[in-house]
Amino acid sequence: MIKNSNIGVAYYDHELQECFLQNSSVNFTVVRPVGLTNSSQEQTIQVTLENNMPKPKLTISRLSTAKFMLDCLEHHLFIRKKPIISAQS
Repeated sequence: MIKNSNIGVAYYDHELQECFLQNSSVNFTVVRPVGLTNSSQEQTIQVTLENNMPKPKLTISRLSTAKFMLDCLEHHLFIRKKPIISAQS
């Protein structure tokens, strides 16, 4: 689907941006949430890294995503990593 639609352009841009970051000396965290929801319920977050384990779930709330990003910033978590985050079921 990505290769045969316009969405591939956006993914290509993301990939280029991440390559620039990885080849720099900048400390970064690229947070990759799965499908975002508007739930106001606080969720336990499942983090998936490079090896795609544990397999990410399908959704996470915008609220939980924002809290995760703030935690990463405040506590210097996942430096130079690209965590995929989803709601733990």
